[in-house]
Amino acid sequence: MDKSDGSIVVTGATGWVGRTVMEHLFQTFPPQRLRAFASRAGAFTLPDGQQVPLHPLGDLPSMATSEPIAALLHCAFLTPDRVADLGAHSFADTNRAISQLVGAALERSPSTRVVSVSSGAAALLETGGSSLSEATALYGQLKLEEESLLSCIAPTLVLRIYALSGRHMRDPRRYALGDFLQQALSGLPVTIQSTRQVIRSYGHADAIAALALRWLGDHRPPPSRPLATVSHTVDLLTLAETIAELYGQPSPKAPVEWEGVPDAYIASEDGFREALSSYQLSTCSLAEQIRDTAKAINQSD
Repeated sequence: MDKSDGSIVVTGATGWVGRTVMEHLFQTFPPQRLRAFASRAGAFTLPDGQQVPLHPLGDLPSMATSEPIAALLHCAFLTPDRVADLGAHSFADTNRAISQLVGAALERSPSTRVVSVSSGAAALLETGGSSLSEATALYGQLKLEEESLLSCIAPTLVLRIYALSGRHMRDPRRYALGDFLQQALSGLPVTIQSTRQVIRSYGHADAIAALALRWLGDHRPPPSRPLATVSHTVDLLTLAETIAELYGQPSPKAPVEWEGVPDAYIASEDGFREALSSYQLSTCSLAEQIRDTAKAINQSD
């Protein structure tokens, strides 16, 4: 990515991955080249104090007409937890509208390279998806539609996220990693509520952002398949034990016997690690990812 030609656009800039991407961009590029989009106009403050203006996503196609876009990192999408509040129909319409806005912008800016943040739910749907909830299955279907749409318009690297770690976690109690950290940082024993074995594949938001920016600045074509952003796969007990050890809490206990089929949301780590290595990048250890995620807990207190 040339340091002087065209704007660099981030959609969903206030989200978990979006904020991490913005931090990386502000360390590398002049602020006047960066365009941050969210659901509405406003601003947010980076950790170093820089104010980032936010443009409403609806303005993206007109901006693409008025100035060239060198790169677009697309992180905007409603997540499955919003289905309960909005209803399936409104949820689907809103997300399809987001995809169409991004597609319209790309059609007006034909030289743009794109990184699109997708979901492991899309991968599970491709292989059957029988274990997905209705909300997650709908989310995965919408992500599959978007992957296809954007890839037909522009060179697009699709990054599928399974579980995520990193300092910009939103609503920590929604996630096992955040919930365990809140317990440990409050001086409480880490407690596992699930009676079902849960296994998750984690990717670190920093590594995802770094890979995205390296690919955008390169001339490599996108891979033929979406990339699972997975570097560590752990079960819930191992995650809880690691957090307890890091923060001086007693070792957590799991139920005597796990019930039923494991709840596994996982993918191979090989592709992501190989992609990072190809750019001389690496991912940090699980313990380091946990410590980085803990910053989100401290910020929310």
